Amino acid sequence: MLTIAVATGCEGATAQIGGSEEEEIHYADQDFIKDLGKGLEARWTLNEKYDAEDGDTVNVEHRKEYIQAEIDAISKYENETFEDSVLKEKVLSYINALKQSQEALKYANADFERYATEWEKAYNQRAKLLEDFVSDYELTVSDKYQSILDDFMVTSQITKESEALEDALDQMAKGITFEMVSNEYGYKTYHAIVENTTGKDLGNTQFTINLLDADGVIVETTYYSVDNYKAGQKAKVEIYTDKDFASTEVTIDTF
Repeated sequence: MLTIAVATGCEGATAQIGGSEEEEIHYADQDFIKDLGKGLEARWTLNEKYDAEDGDTVNVEHRKEYIQAEIDAISKYENETFEDSVLKEKVLSYINALKQSQEALKYANADFERYATEWEKAYNQRAKLLEDFVSDYELTVSDKYQSILDDFMVTSQITKESEALEDALDQMAKGITFEMVSNEYGYKTYHAIVENTTGKDLGNTQFTINLLDADGVIVETTYYSVDNYKAGQKAKVEIYTDKDFASTEVTIDTF
């Protein structure tokens, strides 16, 4: 007769088969959170040192060193067993964001714009995950570094709001349909009534409109802008062209 008894918990579980005790399963959930805090403090200690030396200059070697300090503290958890599968996914995502930061440094001296974009993307991803680690898993740091962790919480909220707005703008763009309202001297005018469904008051809002032929090839790109575009407000977006096209592809940016 096969008997299996399992005692679960954050620290571990013990399995018994046929009355004999097997090796205890150790879950890394709590250990990771502790080591993440240590890794952050090790990184921020180097931050303080190198920022004083470098000022606004991007010193690639210094940045590699303080990223590595954090990776060294938590990289082993890529292969550890977690009781909370959601936490394990977040652990892997966080380590991946650190590696993305390292990758971004390759462009710091050759293509600064690309570096800045990739660095910010990884930074914002870390911020969102750190907020989760704080709110859901009780991540803490010493009082000396609490203000830095607080800044990450603010960055996380800003990032989430920005991403939500981008999604809402994408949904607006997908719902736009143009109708021809005039055709004079070979030039056609098309209108679309577009409601601001983002829930946010927008400033200058630009519509970039690709006119596509039946094969999806861009035959012309045209632009239209709306100022002071309040939540729930409708605006008339216009196309004026002498080109024939089969469909449109719209993107919306707000400034």
